[in-house]
Amino acid sequence: MVNHYLTKSISRRVCRRAAREMATLPLVNLTEEEAQRVDNQWRGLVGEYTPLFHQLYKTFQRFDVRWVSEEVYAPAILRALNPRRKALTLSHKALLPLRFSAIPQPRFIVLYHDGKFLSPTFERLTRQDVEASLLSAASFIIKPTHNTSRGHGIKRVENPTRETVRQLMKEYKHGFIAQEVIRQSAQTAQFNPDSVNTFRITTLFLNGRVSLCNILFRCGQGNTCVDNGGAGGLMVGVDEQGRFMPYAFDKYYQRHTESRNGVKFEGVVIPQLSSTVAQTLEWHRQYMPMCGIVGWDIALNENNEPLMVEMNLRFPGIVFEQICTDRPFFGERTDEVIEYAKSHKPSLGMLVAERYNL
Repeated sequence: MVNHYLTKSISRRVCRRAAREMATLPLVNLTEEEAQRVDNQWRGLVGEYTPLFHQLYKTFQRFDVRWVSEEVYAPAILRALNPRRKALTLSHKALLPLRFSAIPQPRFIVLYHDGKFLSPTFERLTRQDVEASLLSAASFIIKPTHNTSRGHGIKRVENPTRETVRQLMKEYKHGFIAQEVIRQSAQTAQFNPDSVNTFRITTLFLNGRVSLCNILFRCGQGNTCVDNGGAGGLMVGVDEQGRFMPYAFDKYYQRHTESRNGVKFEGVVIPQLSSTVAQTLEWHRQYMPMCGIVGWDIALNENNEPLMVEMNLRFPGIVFEQICTDRPFFGERTDEVIEYAKSHKPSLGMLVAERYNL
């Protein structure tokens, strides 16, 4: 009973936030039949189901009972697939170069975690060593080792001075990783050369089978080093063969047929993406079987080889991922995911932590 109450509490909180964000949108209502089908499909996870997100998806694409709402995704599905403690631990950026060294990543210059400075060979550094390493770099990317949702805290530093470096070390006193700037593929750079433009490839590992959920390409707009939609970038759906949808969305649900610098999305094909998707599926199976869903942020380097920029376990997105691709997130595996979530409901402690963001 308590678990059900907390699950409903989280769902209502999600819907209140979503309702505020969607307040100005002319959402299309569901028919009575559609609303009943949605309720029948999803209500077992959160009690009485609110059709708000299905209205959103119908407005910008079409009706499909399989669309996934944040109302059920956050408290029920995601926490069943990715237990919170595992997600928080494994997605910590200080862990990525240590735990997942076999996966190609941007080379880091300095890692600061738990009061220790580490070199790329994981040797202890002094503050003087750190200053020297960062000053010797013509440019670098610095980011917190946790809580970088929507690009918060990520900066590109050009021609650093000693004063700049010392200020950054104070600003990121709770942990940071400084990485070399990625020289990205010309195919992705064309949409905005100032940002490292990435693919969000989301994979599902459930009941011994790994499969693709979604591919979203994000490109920054203007003079910014981050690419995601929450920071003002554009998001465009991509299929498994690397074919782009003819239009992108911004965070206000506005469609764009081209990037700000005039590059059209329609007709773009990046053939290397097919093999990149196959690699992420294998990475999930081999390195992350303890979590059911992984949102991989993948950049293509100048040789069109994939680099894992980040791994998202705590809250891989679903809303724009579905709208931009016109593809229900779990597709043919929707019923399988629902049944798994029903039989693996989060514990009381997990729901309390989620409710109060512990």
